Amino acid sequence: MSKRIGISFKTTDNRKVTELNQILDKISDDKRLSHRETDFLTNYVQIKSDDIRDYNYLTLLDLFYIIHKINKTIICDIKDKQGKIGDQIIKVDYDQNNCIIILELKHGSIKLTDNNLYKLSYQFKHDNYSLDIESEYYEKINLEK
Repeated sequence: MSKRIGISFKTTDNRKVTELNQILDKISDDKRLSHRETDFLTNYVQIKSDDIRDYNYLTLLDLFYIIHKINKTIICDIKDKQGKIGDQIIKVDYDQNNCIIILELKHGSIKLTDNNLYKLSYQFKHDNYSLDIESEYYEKINLEK
C-alpha cells in the first residue's frame, strides 16, 4: 500500500510574473488582448502565486489530495493508444485496496497506477490545469533462487 509522504515540487519560475511579462510583450507589440488576459491584468493584485502554480513529481496520493484542493477545471492530458485523452475530470476516487485512482471523465474513465509520477500544469490560455505523467518507475524484482 502506498503511503502519503506529502512531497511535491514547486517550479522555480513564478507563473504569475511569467504571464504578466507575456501580456506586457503583447501590449508592446500592439496586439489585442483576450478577455482572459484583460481579466488577469485587472485582478493581478488579488491573484496569489500559489493559486496558479505547477505541481511536479506527484505520487498517486499527493495527486489525489491536490486534485481535491484545486478549485479549477482539470483536463486529463495523459496519452493513451489514441493520443492525448484531453477530457475534463469530473470526479476522483481512490481505491485503497488496489492502490489506484479512478478518474471519472466526461466521456469515460481512466485508472491511474502507483508506478507513475504525475504533474499538474496550470494553463493560462484556458484558465485550467493539465494532468500528465511526469515519469514512470518500476521496482526491481530479485530473481535469485
